[in-house]
Amino acid sequence: MPSRAHAPAPRLGELADQLLLPDLLRAGGAAARPDRLVAALVLVIVVLFTAISLSGDPRDAGGLRVAVGQIELAVSGFSNSLLRADFGSLTDRFRLLLIEAPETAIRSAPGATAGLVTVFVLFWGIAGLYISRGAGMELGRRIRVRPGRLFTFLRVRGVSAVLSLLLPPLIVSLLLLAPLVLGAMMRVPGLDIAAGLLYGLGLASTFAAAFLVVAWLVAGWMLIPSVACDGADPFDATQRSFGMLLSRPLGVLTHAAVAVLQGVVLIGLVWIVADLAIGFAETVSGAAGERATWIASGIAAETENAGSARNASHFVIVWKAIAYLLVAAYGVSYAHTASTAVYLNARKMVDGQEPSELWMPGDAAGVVPVNADRRPASVRSASDQLAAVPAPADADPGSSEPRG
Repeated sequence: MPSRAHAPAPRLGELADQLLLPDLLRAGGAAARPDRLVAALVLVIVVLFTAISLSGDPRDAGGLRVAVGQIELAVSGFSNSLLRADFGSLTDRFRLLLIEAPETAIRSAPGATAGLVTVFVLFWGIAGLYISRGAGMELGRRIRVRPGRLFTFLRVRGVSAVLSLLLPPLIVSLLLLAPLVLGAMMRVPGLDIAAGLLYGLGLASTFAAAFLVVAWLVAGWMLIPSVACDGADPFDATQRSFGMLLSRPLGVLTHAAVAVLQGVVLIGLVWIVADLAIGFAETVSGAAGERATWIASGIAAETENAGSARNASHFVIVWKAIAYLLVAAYGVSYAHTASTAVYLNARKMVDGQEPSELWMPGDAAGVVPVNADRRPASVRSASDQLAAVPAPADADPGSSEPRG
């Protein structure tokens, strides 16, 4: 009796090995590189300044101001809730930050919100490409690229990074034109019958739009890494991101879940350290006397006729704000670094492409394979793989040495 061919068993061992790769676990350290923190800090400051500027516009009737107040309420006391492991409070704060505040801004100040979103997408794409490219070179090729070379890469692929973020929403908007036109036809007697007959086309377009929205929310974080690592254009970036998710949804989402959990722990720890440092500084400074407590606590900044103490208290508040801005900058840097690490692992799972194979500007082949050894990975030692990776011209001297 002829034997039947059996489907290969699930490669759970391979998945576990990839989850234990240091590329993903090293994302927390790679996100703390000074140049990446600076790029993320610029993003945070520009978006925050834009939000504050737009919230002061009287035409918006304070709509953005209310949303900013909700964000402040969600952020204040976050470290205390995390230390107490108060998951109910943490859930409420995340809901206020991610759902209620954006909803308030959109309903109360649609124009200002559109301007803020435009600035956010622009700087998220540019800063994200800078961070993702540097992280991809470090995690994939064990090379640290000079900031000057990264700025050159921004000039080459910066537009693609921003457009890749805008393409899925643009397609969704075009798909939603069909039910909008049908709704306009329903207002005219006689045409309403044609609108009813064609309503199935409207449903089909909304189904496609809903699918794209879900796919964008789930796989959108891979858009910038696809531009940074593979030099993808906006259409190719969208195809790669959605294709990887559909090809290996369990593996990709498992990697993403590990990255998110790691990020929550790391960013929470950084937030706690910053909060404790601010508290220690205020307590120790205040031990010098009542006037010092008055200034260090920030009360003097809100007091009239406080003299020089009021100005000093304003400076203290600025330094405290910088500490929290650095925490936010680390969160942004980690988001892009971890998404790059997950993208490299997902690309290997789906296409079998090694993380060290990154697109280099000006290369005719597009992607430069840096490991010429074609033996199976199981028979190659780690030292052999590292020795086979040359340092390109844009790397710092000695940067091809493995970094822990």
